[in-house]
Order: sequence, then structure tokens, then C-alpha cells
Amino acid sequence: MKSIFKLLGLGCVAFNLISCTVVTATKVPGRKNDAFPKEIIGNYEVVFPKDLAPIMEGEEGNKMYIIFKTGGIIIKDKEGETETILGDSLYYSMIGTSYYLSFGGEPELSIFKFVKKGKTILLYPMYAKEDVTETELSQFFTDVVSTSEPSNDSAGMSTSSYSVTIDESKLEAYFKSDIPLKEPYKLVRMKKK
Repeated sequence: MKSIFKLLGLGCVAFNLISCTVVTATKVPGRKNDAFPKEIIGNYEVVFPKDLAPIMEGEEGNKMYIIFKTGGIIIKDKEGETETILGDSLYYSMIGTSYYLSFGGEPELSIFKFVKKGKTILLYPMYAKEDVTETELSQFFTDVVSTSEPSNDSAGMSTSSYSVTIDESKLEAYFKSDIPLKEPYKLVRMKKK
């Protein structure tokens, strides 16, 4: 599970440095699938968004890889590998023609819009720009609840975060708006050896 959190950049240090707002969902959006499609099965190298790359890869150049299998994924990095199966803190779902990858458990899921572009998979996080307001999020979600907690540091900073209930008719519009982070995680397919 540690590898999944690293993949998502869920460390408070990372969030404070990239200045974003954590937005989690109370449930998986759309219809859950019990398998990944054949065309995405394979090995991928993770390319982190440029703001996260120095933090996640570090000076040592720690690379991360994902292997998509029919029923789950394996995440590999220098610390080892973690396997997660669909339905157990990993969900692949669809609404209309849009696909989503969700990590975690209800009622606290990290949601990514899943876009296949050639041999690359783009994962757009539902996390929002810094200082997003409850009013802005309420345009796209229901039951928007602030889950920010005060920090223990001397500056009294807190990491902004919200829990939302997804309105499936507005999720695509949310990703097209200027609220979510725009730079995706890129999963670049590796050539077979």
C-alpha cells in the first residue's frame, strides 16, 4: 500500500510544496469493472507531474513502474513491489465513455480520470488548485465537506482538503473546469524485451 500512496503523492510535504487541495470522493464514480481491458495490459513507467517529480523520485532517480494485469496492478519501485487487485482499494469504472481509476476505500477515495492516448495512459487527479472554496466545488459535487485539519507546525499551516459526493452528471464538467490540477501522471508503456 505504501507504493500506492507514493504514486499518488499523498505525503503532506508533497502537497504543501505543490500547493494543491486534496479532494476525495465518498464512492466510486459510475459502473465498476471487474477487469482492465486487454489493450492496456502491460508494463508502464510512471512519469510524475513536474512539480512532484523531484519529491517522488528524489535525487537518487527512484523510478516507479506499474504492471497492469487483467484483475489488478503491481507497483514496483526501489523499495519493492505491491500488488493490488480490482475491488480491493483499486477500482476501474466508467460513466458514459469516460473512465476513472480510484484508490482507497469508501468513504475516502482518490479519483483519477483515466485517459488512454496512444501507448500512454494519462491519470488526471481530482485534486484541486490551491485555495479552492466549498462554493466552487459545490458547482460540481454534492455534500462538499471540509476535512482540513490544523497543522502541528509553528506556522499553523493546514493542508486544505475536502470530501465530496460525486454528481455523475457533472464529473466530466469538473475535469474540464479550471479547478482540478491539469498536469497528469503519465504511464508510458515500456517496450517488450
